[in-house]
Amino acid sequence: MAYNLPGLKASTGMKTFEPLVDGDYELECVKCEVKDPKNPSPTDVWTFTFNVAGGPAQANGKPAKGKRYMEFVNIMRPEHPSFRQEWLDPKSGQTQMGVDQLKSMMLAMGVTAKGDNLNPDAFAGTSCRCHITVEIGKNDGKPRNRGRAWTAAE
Repeated sequence: MAYNLPGLKASTGMKTFEPLVDGDYELECVKCEVKDPKNPSPTDVWTFTFNVAGGPAQANGKPAKGKRYMEFVNIMRPEHPSFRQEWLDPKSGQTQMGVDQLKSMMLAMGVTAKGDNLNPDAFAGTSCRCHITVEIGKNDGKPRNRGRAWTAAE
């Protein structure tokens, strides 16, 4: 049985990933989803999809506006072997790195939670600023983008 695949004839195949250049960007959150990781591990992967609303010119000289940016935040579940119980105690002052990153993103985008409960849908339609850097993957040597210094949109 043959399937109709619109655009197949015009397709040239997969395009090489071109990371955004280092710089400050204005981002609009299109969606946020919580997914299971690719490898079997007791973590939640918060997957953010952003449209770039502004930022520095890219390596090819074209503007950044209209490009897509994805950010992934890994949160360990309590059953993860590296999970530490002090992360559950507000008096300890300790939290896991992924939770700290997610909180920074929440504050920048004006998203609120009810106690420790957060709906990922609350991020859709929000805006923020972020400094994006290029990092080289430890395992595969491929360039990746990473968001830092999340702040409110101006």
